[in-house]
Amino acid sequence: MQFSLFCYIVLSIVPGERYSTLHGLHILGYLEGTTPMVDCDWPGCHDEGNHQLRVDYPNGKCETADVCYEHNRMRKVDVVKSRPKAPPLPTESYTTVSCGECHQTLSESESLAVEDRKQCPECGSLQRTINWSVIERQHLGDSLCVQIVPTNEEEHTTSLEVGDSYTRDLDGWGTLIREIDKVNDHYREVIKLYDGTIISSTVRESEHPKKGNHNKGGQHARRRQRGRRPN
Repeated sequence: MQFSLFCYIVLSIVPGERYSTLHGLHILGYLEGTTPMVDCDWPGCHDEGNHQLRVDYPNGKCETADVCYEHNRMRKVDVVKSRPKAPPLPTESYTTVSCGECHQTLSESESLAVEDRKQCPECGSLQRTINWSVIERQHLGDSLCVQIVPTNEEEHTTSLEVGDSYTRDLDGWGTLIREIDKVNDHYREVIKLYDGTIISSTVRESEHPKKGNHNKGGQHARRRQRGRRPN
């Protein structure tokens, strides 16, 4: 306890930015065995900022914030909507010319005039069939999920999900990595958009809302005032 108190005094007298102070508080919490509560960075919100959000853009710009569950979700949506839409997948088209009688493929241009046609080498016909084909490419996404269930447990304690992820707002495919470790109380989600933007979020697994319980937030979250989306 004396060592923790000494660290707190040193960190308190060193001038620095807000994030430097928060970093020091996290060190103190680690030494004492607990992590101090930090307010959500969203303007006007005083809920606990238990989600560590990081956004890495393709141009090298990086943004970090400690936000509550609701504003973690809203910030992710804002980042996605700020990115340009994915370009459409390329399409290909081609034409082939074949004999209208025996269907032998011919090396002729589809625009060749009738009077310039040569007889089919197989049947001698001057009739032609023009075949026009279009190839449209589609992305087929897949994913892999691995779960570890100890022999003395009924539910999995660790899971890893990796795979493709479709972003409707951008009409493009990216990748998703989701790590859940109940033993070490760790939850991490990494989304990589089609343009290389990486959105990662980390929180204690015990504080990440379960399905159907998103409005309640984490087990230790403080609910005092809901912040509004900044203009």
